[in-house]
Amino acid sequence: GEQNLLNIGRLKTPKTVSELTAEIAQKLGRTPTIVGNTQQTVSRAAWCTGGAQGFFQTAIDEGAEVYVTGEISEAQYHLANETGTAFIAAGHHATERYGIQALGDALAQQFGVKVQFFDENNPA
Repeated sequence: GEQNLLNIGRLKTPKTVSELTAEIAQKLGRTPTIVGNTQQTVSRAAWCTGGAQGFFQTAIDEGAEVYVTGEISEAQYHLANETGTAFIAAGHHATERYGIQALGDALAQQFGVKVQFFDENNPA
């Protein structure tokens, strides 16, 4: 996809959308927004953190059964319902905070600098 940001793969064990969402909620500490059949079993998932709702059509074109990202807009609601591909919006901040921590850890290890992550309870 654009900027080569979209990831796609297979779940080790197929899950229902509801089960996958529960795992995401537990990991991120927030309840995601789900559009689609929560009892649908999925095995092929696509994801991109943050404000990547615009990659949803690409995920569908690549055969994803579920797409996980941070934000949702009205268009994704309709696209999910029309295509049968589930959409999970888990929060822009919540889906991006682990990547920046990993980058900080890598910089600290590579260059010996002190890194401190400041988290903020951001509902977006």
